[in-house]
Amino acid sequence: MSYGDSLRNHIYSTLRQEITDGTKPAGAVMHQEALAKRFLSSRSPIREALSRLEAEGLVLLRPRRGYIVKELSPDEIMELFEMRAALEENAAFVATSVRKSQDIETVKKLLEGMQTVSDHVPMDHQKWMLINREFHHRMYVCSGRKRLCDAISALRDQTDAYIRSVIGDQDHLGVANRDHDEIFAAFEVGNANLAARLSKEHCLSTARFMLEKS
Repeated sequence: MSYGDSLRNHIYSTLRQEITDGTKPAGAVMHQEALAKRFLSSRSPIREALSRLEAEGLVLLRPRRGYIVKELSPDEIMELFEMRAALEENAAFVATSVRKSQDIETVKKLLEGMQTVSDHVPMDHQKWMLINREFHHRMYVCSGRKRLCDAISALRDQTDAYIRSVIGDQDHLGVANRDHDEIFAAFEVGNANLAARLSKEHCLSTARFMLEKS
């Protein structure tokens, strides 16, 4: 890989991470000149990175005003969560049907990690979000359906920043942790229908709570 390719990938991955982890919030302006100075690059790799992020639905190009981190309307947020719910229902069903003992142990450790973080005062919200995402991802990976898992990850990239806005709410955190316990219990015993239903309900209840609080 050439230095130019490495720089382009570095710029893209850095900006993508900052958007998905909430460092650059919805509505933040992405000044190309400032980014070029920051990364010590020309504007060409900056434009390329922003174009890739636009294609993924993470930034928006405003005519004559440049790029901003995309801000979703309530309807758009609900649509994304409805899509996630449908895909995660399917992924949970397949994964629970074929999971192995090692898969169960791996997912269990992630669940325990989330519980440990949420018991801390003050809670490390960023760490909880990372483990939460890995908990769901690792469970769905058991399905062996790479395209399905990639599609779920792409949708999560567009919604995680909004979830971060409510994870500090103790009511939501309590419900989320109970949901995770129930999903894992179904996954552990191999009840695919229950794991699928609970995963779908978890997505939709998260969306409803988030929109009520916004």
